Amino acid sequence: MLVGTLDNLAPLAALGGNFITAAAYLQKLDTAALEPVRYEIDGDNVYAFCAEVDLRPAADAFPEAHRRYADIQLVVEGCEGMAYIPTARLEEHTPYNDEADYALYENIDDPSMLALRAGEFAVFMPEDAHTPCCPAGGCVKSKKLVVKVLL
Repeated sequence: MLVGTLDNLAPLAALGGNFITAAAYLQKLDTAALEPVRYEIDGDNVYAFCAEVDLRPAADAFPEAHRRYADIQLVVEGCEGMAYIPTARLEEHTPYNDEADYALYENIDDPSMLALRAGEFAVFMPEDAHTPCCPAGGCVKSKKLVVKVLL
């Protein structure tokens, strides 16, 4: 997992491959112009979608993880909590769905929590189970961009 800000995308680009394309896209991003739609960046290699979400406790959702894509979860407006735990510590709840590229895991009581504000992002790799859309900083809603990066 990597946490960063739009002000310093060098660590993201340093991951190489399709992360270079993702970092270049984020560097030019006009967050004020984002609408809740899918954004084509580089075909299936890198794409994004914007969403306005109601936040809910991590205990109300199952952690997810992906195998083919990394998630860059960027908070655009408001703030958002994200629970994180290595998949090695979890048991699958819903087996991996290859078409949708996700597996869901049993929820646990003690995940690590991130609190991200506008302009901050977290990168979740396949070994990083995560539960986004959690309350943080007094926020109950958030606007976010999720960039999917083919590994």
